[in-house]
Amino acid sequence: MILFKHVTMQKTLVILSIMFVGLIQISAQNVGINAIPHPNASLDISGVNKGLLIPRGDAGTRIVLSTNSAKGLMMYDTTTSTIWVHNGNGNASGWQSLSNGLNH
Repeated sequence: MILFKHVTMQKTLVILSIMFVGLIQISAQNVGINAIPHPNASLDISGVNKGLLIPRGDAGTRIVLSTNSAKGLMMYDTTTSTIWVHNGNGNASGWQSLSNGLNH
């Protein structure tokens, strides 16, 4: 009888723990990495000695990514040293350079 109560209590604790974790995941509206996220940010990254590394490739990579691309998709071109963003039109012509490749 005591063993049965112990097993039942363990199962109850496991179920409650899973439900609690699920509630935390549902209520998460923004994410902070090394920071408490700002309420207006979906992602808030804070770092003093590190930066953000976006996906990298070349013009061929951009062409492959053109079909079914999301508006705002970003990529760094390793050949031209430029940052590109896609307008979401699904064509290779949707890529626009955000920089001129010069080291300022």
